Amino acid sequence: MTERLLIDVGYFGDAFYCLLSGKQDKGVPLDLDAISAASKLSVRAGGTKIYEELCKNREVKKAIDRALDGEAQPIYINAWSIPAQGIRWESLWAGDPARFVSLSQTSSVARIAGTDTARNPARFKPPLRILAVISAEGRPAGPEWDELRQAIEFAQPTGLPIQVHVVTGDAALYAALQAAPAVNWLTYAAVPDTVDALSLEIEKFKPHVLHFFCHGQVDAGNAYLEIQGNVEELQLSIRELTQVTGLEDVWLVVLNSCLGGASLEGSPSMAYRIVSDGKVPFAIGATENVDVRDANRFTRAFYKRLLFSFGESIKAAGANDVLTLEWRQALYAAREAINKANQDTPETCTEWILPVLFEHRTRLQLIMPQPQAAGAISPELAALRLKMAKELLAALPPDTSEATKNQLIAAILGEPNG
Repeated sequence: MTERLLIDVGYFGDAFYCLLSGKQDKGVPLDLDAISAASKLSVRAGGTKIYEELCKNREVKKAIDRALDGEAQPIYINAWSIPAQGIRWESLWAGDPARFVSLSQTSSVARIAGTDTARNPARFKPPLRILAVISAEGRPAGPEWDELRQAIEFAQPTGLPIQVHVVTGDAALYAALQAAPAVNWLTYAAVPDTVDALSLEIEKFKPHVLHFFCHGQVDAGNAYLEIQGNVEELQLSIRELTQVTGLEDVWLVVLNSCLGGASLEGSPSMAYRIVSDGKVPFAIGATENVDVRDANRFTRAFYKRLLFSFGESIKAAGANDVLTLEWRQALYAAREAINKANQDTPETCTEWILPVLFEHRTRLQLIMPQPQAAGAISPELAALRLKMAKELLAALPPDTSEATKNQLIAAILGEPNG
């Protein structure tokens, strides 16, 4: 499991400070106003100022320089206050040679949410389940689904079983899914009429990855997702989402929408709140409004790398090995794709820094499954067969011979007779 560099950014009174996470001192003051002012000049100016301010703390400077010196260590900002959460930390410009850390294949910048809490390791039982709500009023759903589908198909040669459930209120996409040849890894449904019904849809499918392609809104401090329905729009508040039964089984929530990662009106972002309550280990959201084409590019590049890498890791892992959900290459691929599509000018273009990733302070551990012996059946199937055998015995005529009973039971249980 890759070590993380955690930098705390908080405040005492009106003064902001930074220090290495876990240190007991009050840290070294830093100037958030100066960072914000520099960010308005250009992405690079803002990223340079972030490095200068963080490096006022010598221990932080040493840690950043070590993290960027070939150790491939991700840098996490643990911003406690709303003003600090509003900084574009992902634009950090540092290293030797200096570069945008988030456009580097060997490192990245992410954010921490939540406090240390108990989290049991999750035993991964294939298939990997993805529930995708693809339903944004005024935005065609077809391109988003095409990008996600292609990413899934790209990962299939790794042998990773993937099961997908698409929920959409887009009539064209629903019709296309109906008309397409059936595949055993895909199911779909229309957007339900109520938030409770949508929550039940999520609960029943039990996804590992929960993906939303819809609109995001923040109104008077209330953050919610606008989901195009078949009759009327559904407004799924982040409070309602975090209360969905079974959300603790979700590894990653992706808000491929506007403002999913934005801290506005004195409130933490939607993605932050999804992670900070301790149920979901990872969430991704955008800090500003997002062009729909960039949203589609994000889906293609992010999932193509994430699913393929996870499949390769599963293939190489042994029984009971512990893995993490490796996100850095996937997020780099998404940012790079967005940057390339926007004239490859990262010094001034802001689109590539909009996706931000939050990880809970308590890390997710995935325990790999034990391989089944040749001919072994799942516990669920074994229980079903046993139930069928009991029902058959009860229904047989009283004069049925023991030999006949044994033959029938052996056939149901799949065991040799004799």
